[in-house]
Amino acid sequence: MKCPYCKSSNLWKMRPQRWMRVTPGSIKNMRCSDCGAEFTRWIGFIPLRHTTARRMTVLWHAFLWVALSLTLGYALPTLIAALSV
Repeated sequence: MKCPYCKSSNLWKMRPQRWMRVTPGSIKNMRCSDCGAEFTRWIGFIPLRHTTARRMTVLWHAFLWVALSLTLGYALPTLIAALSV
């Protein structure tokens, strides 16, 4: 695993940020010892810059909200119709 900024392999792990808690797959917060840049390690081996990882997290949450809305929009009327019969 190398730093996406300077391609160095001298890395250390940091505490995860708040937006990293609910993500698809595991995300680790890393810092390069050579250039000092922070980045994320997604699913153990994919290095991503923080902006890219945060956008992916926002898209994941949007997908979850849409899926929840569609499920409830279909399930609630079906359940109410089944109970009223």
